[in-house]
Amino acid sequence: MSDYGVTEGAVPPGGTIEWATRRKIRVIQKRATLKQGRHGISINAGVVPNDDFFAYVAGGLAYSYYFSEDLALDINAAYTLEAKTSLEGSLTASRANGLGPGLQVRLPETLVGYGTASATWYLLHGKLGFFDTRLTEFDVGLNFGIGASATFVQGKSKQDQAYRVKPNGNLGIAALFYLGERWALRADYKQIFYPKDGGGVSFPIAVTLGLAWFTAPLD
Repeated sequence: MSDYGVTEGAVPPGGTIEWATRRKIRVIQKRATLKQGRHGISINAGVVPNDDFFAYVAGGLAYSYYFSEDLALDINAAYTLEAKTSLEGSLTASRANGLGPGLQVRLPETLVGYGTASATWYLLHGKLGFFDTRLTEFDVGLNFGIGASATFVQGKSKQDQAYRVKPNGNLGIAALFYLGERWALRADYKQIFYPKDGGGVSFPIAVTLGLAWFTAPLD
């Protein structure tokens, strides 16, 4: 019997007691960073990449309250800046120039900003090791909720131009990569749904990366 409780008869054929005594024993460590009962604030920046006519850059703030290690409330607000893509120009180019079909394009509505309130369920917790010198924890969760989207409606004339605030639904994925007890990198993928002006549903995707700060851990 060895210190590890392994006898000669229990070692597989070809194995030795020396192999059993030298092998490393690995254990799952407790969380180094606990979220329960804490508040978090993050500054986020990203893009809304799935509009054919506009490329949006998004920036905003988010607040989180962690009811437990697995459940949180996330409130997010973002403002968007748009820039036209080359699609409109290619569609409106004259046929005589051989550059496009010469269509008349009217872009009735653009995204100005959005706000969401979501419940996030953190269903995955893990650790990343870097060259056996540093261990970084991370959490990944699913979220869903409701909110509001602000849009600008172009209209057929200047008199028809107006800002609109519309209810939205949202679902997505959130990930936290901890930099220490009070700081983390936060990544979000959020699918937003809201009614289009004139009918239909708009479904922008917001992809953001931010820096999160947490209040002091509970005693």
